Amino acid sequence: MSLTGLYFLFVIISILLVVMIFRGPLGRFWARHTSEFRRQQDLQKVAATSEHGHVYLTIEKYNSEIDPIEEIEEPDGTKTYAWGGNEFSNEEAANHARFNAVLAAARAYYGDIDLWTKSLPPPPRPRRRRRR
Repeated sequence: MSLTGLYFLFVIISILLVVMIFRGPLGRFWARHTSEFRRQQDLQKVAATSEHGHVYLTIEKYNSEIDPIEEIEEPDGTKTYAWGGNEFSNEEAANHARFNAVLAAARAYYGDIDLWTKSLPPPPRPRRRRRR
C-alpha cells in the first residue's frame, strides 16, 4: 500500500474514532441546529394548509424582528429584565410585554382586517422524534 493510501486510511479511521467518541455531543449539536429548520418547515406547512396560517408567519416575522429581553444582574444578586425602556422584576412579565408588542405589530400589519375577533386554530405542534 502506498504512503498516500496509508494517510487516507489514517484520516478515515481518525474521523470515525472522533465521531464514535463524541457521538452524544455531536448529536445534540445537530438536533439543536436542525430544530429551528424543522420548526420553520412546520410553520410553512401550516401556512399553506390553514386559512389563518399566514397569521402565524406574520407573528413569527415580527417576533424575530423585535428586540429580545435583556437580563440585568443587580449587585445584590437578583435579576431584573429590561425591554422597551421598562424594567420588570421577573422574566414572565417581560416576555408578556414583549409578546403583546409582537401581536400589536402583527395586528397593525393587517390593518382593519376583522380577523382578530375570530378564534384562531392552535399553532402547529413541534415534531417529536421517534425514540428507538
